[in-house]
Amino acid sequence: SVSVTSPESAGAGHQWVVGGSSTLSIADVEAAQTLTFTWTEQYYLTVSSARGSPSGEGWYNAGASATFGVTSPDVAGTTRYVLSAWASVDTGGYSGTAVSQSVTMNNAITETASWTHQVQNTFSVSGVSGSDSAVLTGTYLGTGSSTIVTLNSGNSWSASAWSDYNTAVTFPSSTA
Repeated sequence: SVSVTSPESAGAGHQWVVGGSSTLSIADVEAAQTLTFTWTEQYYLTVSSARGSPSGEGWYNAGASATFGVTSPDVAGTTRYVLSAWASVDTGGYSGTAVSQSVTMNNAITETASWTHQVQNTFSVSGVSGSDSAVLTGTYLGTGSSTIVTLNSGNSWSASAWSDYNTAVTFPSSTA
């Protein structure tokens, strides 16, 4: 009976694993025998993210496609974090903004997510009375969208949107 250690480390993020059993036995040893172990090379994908439930980390066969990602946005009440980018300095690594991506595992790869902190802002207008009316115009909440709202007596208006933390937002101008 012959056995080998599997997996066998080949350095950081690199290993060899035996396909099938790591123990081979011969019942009758009356003649020369050859025992063959089939080895598969593997590399480790590290997915580093402080938020967004990272997925895809693990060992992959050399040359295999490995898919990794995070859930984005990561929301808690009126605060959220949105994936800004993935960064990797490893050969074959991915650098970009896709929430989910694939890489080919020809070496160990570390993918690191960075996040943008955002807060939810809500603007509202009410209190128009009598025969007065108000017109609100402008770009608001850093969204780049322009809104024109006409309020008559008894009407109100409210809008919510996300903006980057610690960034100025503009409330629509008002005329009555």
